[in-house]
Amino acid sequence: MKIIDLTQLRNALTIAALAIIISACSNNNDDDGVEPDLEPPTVEALNDLSIDADTPSGNISISAMDDVTPSGELTIDVRSSNQAVVADARLSLNQNVLVITPVSDTVGSTVITVSVTDASGNVATQNFHLEVAVRELSAVSFVESIAQIDEDAEPVFINQVIVLDGVDEELGFDALLD
Repeated sequence: MKIIDLTQLRNALTIAALAIIISACSNNNDDDGVEPDLEPPTVEALNDLSIDADTPSGNISISAMDDVTPSGELTIDVRSSNQAVVADARLSLNQNVLVITPVSDTVGSTVITVSVTDASGNVATQNFHLEVAVRELSAVSFVESIAQIDEDAEPVFINQVIVLDGVDEELGFDALLD
């Protein structure tokens, strides 16, 4: 029969109890009552858009929200699928307002992707189609742009001139102004 020293037994039990306590304290099993955030944020749908060449878009509001992350802490990223039409560097995002400036002297189309990431890393995306079109001026706008007297005014660039057939010669150019 083996004799056990009580001091050694007490030391062994103390060490075992401490190991159990340390293990329980360091166990990170999310039993803190808070459910992990598994849902991505939501991004309001964005409508397709057409803008004139060499002309920035108006302000495009991006509406995003999340059940857990405050809206001010959501990360918004915007990218263009066609860098030749709209380079990523020409996508200006200030808070939740986007302004798109196409590459100079370029027409074409691209898909703009808006990605919103919450604090847990969940991502939501919305895409919209952007058409950069040839800038067309009415005859009135054309004449007004040529006749600008203000030397500080921005010039109007013309990408295309369309010659109309069938204008009544008696009415002449005045028929185009109506």
